[in-house]
Amino acid sequence: MHRVTLLVVAALIVLPWVEADKFALHILSLIAIASIAAMGLQVLLGYSGQLSIGQAAFYGIGAYTSALLTAKLGVPFPLALIGAGVAAAIASLLMVPITRLTGAYLAVATLGFSIIVYLFIQNEEWLTGGSYGFIGIPRAELFGYVLRDPMLSYYLNVGVAAIATLPSRASRVRASDVRSTPFAKTPMPRVPAAFG
Repeated sequence: MHRVTLLVVAALIVLPWVEADKFALHILSLIAIASIAAMGLQVLLGYSGQLSIGQAAFYGIGAYTSALLTAKLGVPFPLALIGAGVAAAIASLLMVPITRLTGAYLAVATLGFSIIVYLFIQNEEWLTGGSYGFIGIPRAELFGYVLRDPMLSYYLNVGVAAIATLPSRASRVRASDVRSTPFAKTPMPRVPAAFG
């Protein structure tokens, strides 16, 4: 398994040198960004069997927080990135009351949360730009260097996605951990029992 991981990492590092097309790098960067949201969904759905439709809400909260911090307040990009994660984590505290729900109830509750966030983003034009989107977001800047080159943006996005996989990989389940928290609420009660 470690060989496969190393092979994938090597391919991701070499890829921009093989295919330096700006559009291809942009699409690969978007895939890296979307994979972060997908990993969050996999932790919930893949490991515990609970369907959440709220991933996009946290994605949006983090994105708009980062945009507001960099464009409106002039916060440096690394701090804005951390601030985006903190804002999404704080917003997740709003979801605490529904964590006891399972199955379709959890799916509907998280869908409702996503709709509320979407409506806020859509209707609060003074803050988010509404349907026009947020305009004037500065390019990412690391160590005083503005990332104008698509290759550097690609490496940034893939690097952040790689870092985001660490909690997902750390939460991999061993058979003895199946009765622990997210697995105890699985809609198939025989699955945790089968693992002891």
